[in-house]
Amino acid sequence: MFSTAHPMLDASTQANKPTTDVDLSVTSLTAGITTVEKYEDEMGLKQPTKANLLVVAVDNWNVAEELLGSEFKPFVANNEINALMKRDMSFFIWHYLTDVDAWFILAEKAAHKLKFFWRVRMGALRRGNDFDTTNLKHLQRMRFSVGNSHWMGTYGSSGG
Repeated sequence: MFSTAHPMLDASTQANKPTTDVDLSVTSLTAGITTVEKYEDEMGLKQPTKANLLVVAVDNWNVAEELLGSEFKPFVANNEINALMKRDMSFFIWHYLTDVDAWFILAEKAAHKLKFFWRVRMGALRRGNDFDTTNLKHLQRMRFSVGNSHWMGTYGSSGG
């Protein structure tokens, strides 16, 4: 899904990840946002896309908070304004990311092709006592499918 060489119809390529994976920083996030917002479709037509969600691992929550919530540019000595703060972008901590350096940008819902389908929605919680052990048992069931149909609207790095 993340590649530096997604093929276009005119034989060129387009990337949705940096050439060399990098850690989350002002520079890498700015480059990622710029890449997402300059996407073109397979025919080379501009696709107006707004990056609006940063997805990080638990280990990067503080970096994401500093990048998107600081009035001044983080990690620099002078008081430059933080342009990222004005982007109306939020972040999401994904607790199931196994790579602590990984981070991703998602465009608005209408612009990315990530899929989530409920097969069986979560039902009511059922519980009862186990007759043999006198333990209280709980049962709740759900089924769903996830996937993607296109890379457009996503950007990611596995960190440096």
